[in-house]
Amino acid sequence: MVTGISSKEAAHIIASAQTVRGRQVSLRYLPDNRYRYSVVISKKRGGAVKRNRTKRILREIMRLHKDSHPAGMYLIYLNRHCDHLRTDTMPAELETLIRQARNTVRVTDTCS
Repeated sequence: MVTGISSKEAAHIIASAQTVRGRQVSLRYLPDNRYRYSVVISKKRGGAVKRNRTKRILREIMRLHKDSHPAGMYLIYLNRHCDHLRTDTMPAELETLIRQARNTVRVTDTCS
C-alpha cells in the first residue's frame, strides 16, 4: 500500500488546503478517493535519527487509525523539536486536527 504523497500533489495541497494547527503538529487535508499521508519535519526540529523516529511514530499512528479517518491526502508538519514531542497525546491531537480539517474543507477543494 502506497501511502506517500508526490511532490506535485504536496504542492497542490499546500496551494489549496488550509492549515489546522495543534500544539505539536499541524495538518493540511484535501479530500481524495484514496487514503494517503506524508510527514514533513524540518531539519531545525532535530537530528536525522530523531526526525526519522518521529516520522515513524506519526506514520504508525496514521496507519493504525486509517479506518476512522476519511479518505484523502494529509500533510502532517511537526511544530516542536523532536525532543519535546509527547507521543502519549499525539493520537488524540491528530484525531482532533483531522476532525477540524474535515469541517473546514469546501466541496470544491477535492483533488482529482
